Parts: sequence; C-alpha cells; structure tokens
Amino acid sequence: MSGDELGSVGRIPQSSNATPATVFRSIEAWQPTLLMDEAETYVLGREELRGILNSGHTPASAYVLRCQGDDFTPQAFSTWCPKFFALIGELPSTLEDRSICIRMRRKMKGEHVKKFVKGKADGTLAILRSKMARWASDHLQALRDADPDIPTELHDRAADNWRPLLAIADAAGGEWPERARAAAVVLAAQQSDDPQDHGLLLLQDIRNIVLWDEDNKITTERLVNRLIGLEERPWADWKRGRPMNGSDLAAMLRPFGLRSTKVRVSATQTRQGYYLTPFHDVFQRYLRVGPEQAEQPEHGDDYDDDPAPQTFERALRHLGSITVGVKWRPEE
Repeated sequence: MSGDELGSVGRIPQSSNATPATVFRSIEAWQPTLLMDEAETYVLGREELRGILNSGHTPASAYVLRCQGDDFTPQAFSTWCPKFFALIGELPSTLEDRSICIRMRRKMKGEHVKKFVKGKADGTLAILRSKMARWASDHLQALRDADPDIPTELHDRAADNWRPLLAIADAAGGEWPERARAAAVVLAAQQSDDPQDHGLLLLQDIRNIVLWDEDNKITTERLVNRLIGLEERPWADWKRGRPMNGSDLAAMLRPFGLRSTKVRVSATQTRQGYYLTPFHDVFQRYLRVGPEQAEQPEHGDDYDDDPAPQTFERALRHLGSITVGVKWRPEE
C-alpha cells in the first residue's frame, strides 16, 4: 500500500522529510495518522526525532515539553497518534520494538499486481473511509474496555502492541479473531529474527551451546570458541573482521547481570569463565521460546545447532496509537 492509498482512507499527512518540531506540532494540531515515507533518509541517526516518536507509545507518556513565547512558558505537545514508517533497511531498535513490521520483497518478473490508480479509486475509498469512521464511532467504548486474549507466543511488549488490533478483530467477529491472532504470531516470529538485537541472539546461542553440558560451568575460552564456530552468526566477524573475544563477550553479558569469574577446571587450575546457574534465570526472563528439540550430539565441541533466535518481539502500539514499520529488503 502506497502513501497515496493510505492518504485516501484517512486523515494522513504524508511526509518524505520532517523536522522534530514539525512532527510534534502536526500531531498536536491535527491528531493525524502520520505516514513517514523514505524514513531511512531522516529518521535514522536523529536522536531527538527518535525520542519524540518513541514517546508516543502510551497515552500517559505521549507528550514532549517545549518553551513557548517571549516568556518561555512551558507547554506540553501531544505525540499520540498512529504512525507508519516506510523505509529501506531497519528502524532503530527502540522504534521497531514499538512497531509491527511488514517486510516487503522485490516483485519477480512473473508476478503481476494490479496497479493502483488514485483518481479512479477515490469514490470507493471515500465510502470505505466513511464506513470505517462510523464503525469506529459505534465501537469506541467497547474497544477501550476490551481485554482480548493474547497468544502465548507474544512477549510482553508485543502483547501490549497487538492488543488494540486483537480487540478490533474480536469486535468485528466472524473469522477475524482467528485470523488476527494467526497474523500476530507469524509477524512476531518474523521480527524475532531481527539481527539488531545481538544481546538476545547471544543468549539464544549460549543456551543452545550449554544445553547438553552436564557441568555447571564453562570457560570463557571454550564458550567463545563455540560461538565463533557457529555458522550464519555474527560472532566470527564481530568487529571489522575480527572474531569475538572474551572481553566482547563479557561486555555483552554485563547488561544481563552476568559476569565472568574464576572457574576450576582441575584440582590445581582455574580459568576465567562462567557458572551456568545465573544464566538459567536470564534465559527464562528473556528467551520466551524454548530451544529446539534436538538430539544430543555425540561430540559436544562439534555441536553446531543454529535455531532461529528468539528475541524480543517488536510490535504495534497501545489503543489509539499504532506504529507500523514497512521495510523493503531485496531477495537474497
């Protein structure tokens, strides 16, 4: 769906560029659905704009403060509205964490898609817009009070983000409740493959490495060697062609409260490493889906399992404020 199509079915200011000030002032003035096209050219790397867009995730925090007038009177500006981002590449992780991502692929030569001609569709879309507005008005209070059942596959943030769409699906009835929940599970799983969240990818790989270890400890050297031996993972080419080392590993585990210490490897020798008991609590808190059921390898050090990483699912917005990130990636 293009910006023209979206603009035809709702109050959507379409923008291919915007400053932080124009974003929050537009939201305050119009309460729009905001479509930010070509977002990779002006959202990425702009921390002030990202902070404003992040703030619009829940009603209570969806404000920014700015001083106004000659006497610099503080004034609150709302950032509460649905938002669409269309871009090539990846959203910043904090925005993607608040978004449902619809990944687009390049059309093959043999695939045919009906072209959208805005002028010819205006009448049909105007009727659709009117019906949507009436339906929303009729069901607004019920949607605000709704507490829909959430698929267990969704993480807490994803559950919060999907809640308004699931409430809408339940209110629509028919096949929509089932279809919406199926879509939520599939899209959340696709987002869980996002390579940006290296910390959670690291936890996933460590869990599968130590899955078959009967010992309650592992040396840093052995753990690093196992990590960099995994195929299709970033650890072997971690920093400008250099593989991950023990210091890199320690830095990535530190935010999870996991720290290396001296572990005994023989009666007379100790090495730097990790006791595994603290990892189990972290695994349960951050890795929502258990490891794949695989047979125990005959040779532990040769085990090279490579399941899809189970990261924080990133999704939508709370009731009334939805963010959808539309990303294009070329076919591999």
